[in-house]
Amino acid sequence: MAFMPPQQAANPADLAVGAALSEKLEIFISCRNLPKMDVNSPSDPFVIISQKNEQTGGYLQLSRTEAVDDNNNPDFTKQILMEYRFEEVQVIRLDVYDADSKDLNDLSKHDYIGHCEFVLGDLVTSSGAKLAMKLKNRKNNELVVNKRPSVAIVRSEEVKQDNDEFVVQFKATGLPKQSWMGKANPFLQLFRKANDGDGWMSVARTDTLKKTTDPVWPRTTLQIQRLCNGDYSRAILIKCYHDANKAEPVLIGQCETTLQELLDLMEKPLVHPKSNKHCGKVLFPYRDIVKKYGFLEYVMGGMQIQMMVAIDFTGSNGDPRDAASLHYTGPPKYESPYMRAIRSVGRVVEAYDSDGQIAAYGFGANINPWGAKQISHCFNLTLTEQNEVPGIEGVLQTYSSTLQRVQLYGPTYFNEIIQTAASAAVSMPNTEQEQNYVILMIITDGIINDMQQTVDAIVAATELPLSIIIVGVGNADFSAMDRLDADDVPLQSSKGVTMKRDIVQFVPFNQFGGAHISSLAKEVLEEVPGQITGFMSMKGLHPLRRGHLPRQPTMQNMYGGPSKLVRTETAANVYPQVNPQQQQQVQQQQQQQPQVVYVQQGQAPMNPYYSQQNVLQQQQQPIYGQFVGTAPPK
Repeated sequence: MAFMPPQQAANPADLAVGAALSEKLEIFISCRNLPKMDVNSPSDPFVIISQKNEQTGGYLQLSRTEAVDDNNNPDFTKQILMEYRFEEVQVIRLDVYDADSKDLNDLSKHDYIGHCEFVLGDLVTSSGAKLAMKLKNRKNNELVVNKRPSVAIVRSEEVKQDNDEFVVQFKATGLPKQSWMGKANPFLQLFRKANDGDGWMSVARTDTLKKTTDPVWPRTTLQIQRLCNGDYSRAILIKCYHDANKAEPVLIGQCETTLQELLDLMEKPLVHPKSNKHCGKVLFPYRDIVKKYGFLEYVMGGMQIQMMVAIDFTGSNGDPRDAASLHYTGPPKYESPYMRAIRSVGRVVEAYDSDGQIAAYGFGANINPWGAKQISHCFNLTLTEQNEVPGIEGVLQTYSSTLQRVQLYGPTYFNEIIQTAASAAVSMPNTEQEQNYVILMIITDGIINDMQQTVDAIVAATELPLSIIIVGVGNADFSAMDRLDADDVPLQSSKGVTMKRDIVQFVPFNQFGGAHISSLAKEVLEEVPGQITGFMSMKGLHPLRRGHLPRQPTMQNMYGGPSKLVRTETAANVYPQVNPQQQQQVQQQQQQQPQVVYVQQGQAPMNPYYSQQNVLQQQQQPIYGQFVGTAPPK
């Protein structure tokens, strides 16, 4: 829904208009006649989708497609969803690359092919909601291959709400050999008919099976919205290809069907479109419709959500006295980048916490800087036995206090934090009478020193009611976080176990510095609802019936208005400035707190995770007393 500041919403009618000013679109991308960037094979293209920030002129990456191997005429299958806002001019840019490695995050590793731009409103209002655009290189010259332009084709369609899934197994028999020497390497690609009836849009693809004329693919689950946008009679095209090594795929045969027909029939013949010759047949030995409930159905049914926050206190964040540090809370803003991230992202997630009490943790600090060194990779943010604080304001206040009482250290380990969240998730029952879910938000600068242990912990947690949001603060290399996000390559543990589902969402906070809070909210919550419904579906759990909720008088549900975080200043995503009187109060408070002494350059550093110039020195005993909390067992 498009955001409208309270002062602009004069009456309920205005609010109704604001609610109707956006809709979710599904974007389909194809390319034709791309240049050959590899010497011995066609290109392996993928597309980066970005939106222009009208204030800064920069571009914010929204999504990217998968890489299609050995194909200069790719139809990309990965689902791209986009919020279309009627009142905004949304300039979208497509950058096409040739993949030279499996890591699609570091674009410097790949060959640049070309780009094009369009206004999302022009796509929606165009004939057939389709645009064909010539690609240009970095010098803005049109790309021409064999005297024909290289083209990107973009289609859009409004997303229809349909949560149900189609579970199907595909087989094929009698596929012809592709040469006198060997059998085919077949794969299936599914397309749905474009809304205007002109063309097809790729929606799914199977794995390639090697050297067989009678392939049997494992069962696959397809969203009905994705397959046919909820229309059971919509035309679906199934193409069977031979995956030719180092060459473009060769079409074996195809058939046209519908979802209703797939449910009714057992097989369809494959026919080559040029010769009309029968080339085997495709079979559907198993198919079923699985009812899948929506996120709000679980929430409104009484599912309890527990929010957890974990803050990175490692030395790689920089000396907190230095204005360049990510933990710097001095003038002029008196608010560190971590505080801005906690406030902005936490405000989005906080609304879903059932009891308003947030479990808050820190990791990577020496929690006894004036005594015997005690490095903890998971400690209660309160530095007591109490791990919960009241709301995001409580997290912010506790963070500010704790920052003065611990020594940033290291190394950066995620494993213990994730294990702690997993333990909480395990302890919460999920039955037909009670449902619980945990959302862990980790705020970090991007450095990680226990990648494999973290991967192992995440893979094990994919069977638990747990989602992990990683918020990247600063401008470090976040490629490790992108790997944990696992949008492209599923995580695999050191024992060879593949993750059961995707539970990690990575959000680079700095990319939203000039963007509206609604853009940040969309990015943060984009995957979590699907992760929650995916877990409940995996466990066969339906939303709780209303009868399971305790009855209470309506007056107990009296609503006192939005959270105190949503003030006039923050409504427009403007962080409140500190007035001179507040500055003086903050300075007086800082003078009363125990001061941490820093070593000057040339003295022996006590903390190897700081630079040589500013190193924390363990000296006097702290006046706040001894730490009474207990760290989790290692």
